[in-house]
Amino acid sequence: MCSLNENNDCVPTQSEDVSASTSNEVQWGHLPDEVWLEIFKRCPQLTVMFTLSRVCSKFLSLSSDPAMWRNIDLNEWEETELNKIVIDDENPTATDEILPHHPTILKSSQLYAYVMPKVMNHVKKLTLSRYYKDFTLNSFERSLLCKCTNLTYLNMGFCENVNLFSLQEICHSCPNIECLTVEGCRNVDDACMNTISKLNRLTTLDISHCAGVTDIGIQYLTNLSSSLLHFMGDGVLHMSDRGVCHLVATHTKLETLILDGEELNDVSIEAATRCLDNLQTLHVSFCNQLTDRSITALFRKTRLKRLFMKKLSCEITTPVLKQLFLYDTLKCLVELTLTDCDAVVDSTAYIIAERCPILKLLNLNWCCTLTDDGITRLTDTCRQLKRLHLVGLPFLRGSWIKGLELKLPNLCFLDLSVCNMIMDVDVIDLVQRKPDLTAYTYYHEEVVYRKDLKLYQIYITEGKQGGKTMSIKHPQCAGSLGTTVDF
Repeated sequence: MCSLNENNDCVPTQSEDVSASTSNEVQWGHLPDEVWLEIFKRCPQLTVMFTLSRVCSKFLSLSSDPAMWRNIDLNEWEETELNKIVIDDENPTATDEILPHHPTILKSSQLYAYVMPKVMNHVKKLTLSRYYKDFTLNSFERSLLCKCTNLTYLNMGFCENVNLFSLQEICHSCPNIECLTVEGCRNVDDACMNTISKLNRLTTLDISHCAGVTDIGIQYLTNLSSSLLHFMGDGVLHMSDRGVCHLVATHTKLETLILDGEELNDVSIEAATRCLDNLQTLHVSFCNQLTDRSITALFRKTRLKRLFMKKLSCEITTPVLKQLFLYDTLKCLVELTLTDCDAVVDSTAYIIAERCPILKLLNLNWCCTLTDDGITRLTDTCRQLKRLHLVGLPFLRGSWIKGLELKLPNLCFLDLSVCNMIMDVDVIDLVQRKPDLTAYTYYHEEVVYRKDLKLYQIYITEGKQGGKTMSIKHPQCAGSLGTTVDF
């Protein structure tokens, strides 16, 4: 045990000194600061700020160590009852202005307002809340943000009041930002992109779902003095082939390129593959206008590690898609998504299994002609798979599920929603053999293991707090009962 001396420091008690000579027990008061700091880093930041800092002078000093506050993520600041936090500030009046006397819940914005002034000089990575509805980045919150002058990473995804004015202030005050996320900020437009282009060290930019950005805003990025390495623009509906061509021609070192394919055709894919020798992640949603030309353009892009193509058009043919894998282009792939694609048949699956042995994520949702033969070959060969998405495959019967826990020991996610011929009981038995697996049955119901009841149930995923459960009485699949579902 420790006691406090007259200087309020942790010191071992007399009995502890005596016992230390005859045992190997740890003398907590004598642990080096470096060890205590590692312990603190594994505690919630609010616990460090409001509890550990009040134990003794050593803990108070450690709680304000810069290493403790380099990374702040408001998503990890759970709403906390006020009576669990003891405020002992030298200026109680100022504290009362931030923390009212009797709120039932201490909101994230109030926590931010209290904590940030104490640590803002240390913060390098800041993630503002995209889940707390009360966080709106008002003028006071923005002023605290702008004082984090050492900031290199800033995530303001889905925050309110992210607009031209706030971005001008932030970019001027925090010029060292290298990674910026404004995903889902509805007021981000072309003028905002012009302001962002003045960040001289920017290497990563996420503007996904910023509907106000057009080709004009993308062209502003050509003014960046740094070279972008990662660009995320999914859901940017008004970016055309012209904007993509400008982007990839200017930033030829791009390693990540994420686009919305709604307004794009083969020209964008051909430009990207021609200009980007270091491309490792290519993600294109809604590939409705792509043809075999885009697939051919991917030939020999041997550095690709992640390929995501959603809703591939019917103009992409099986022979060309198979040729893509036969070229050994994708032998380094760890993630592959090819959804809604008629060109993915069993013979395609055979080649993927042979040529992409280190896959960890495979998504073949709605590739409706696949059968058990193709999936069996994949599960027999791609032994490193962790996530397997097979939604909406009507011909699967699940013969490959037996022994899957042995073939894929690392598998942690399996989605069989809308696979109408796979029996729920087979999925339940699989989870029983592999309790760490998250699996979904026909109605996208999660199979969970109730340790307290020692039984397996199907869990309705409308909400884990109030969702109902149902047990399986008959080994029938949903399709055998004539069931239909919208997914």
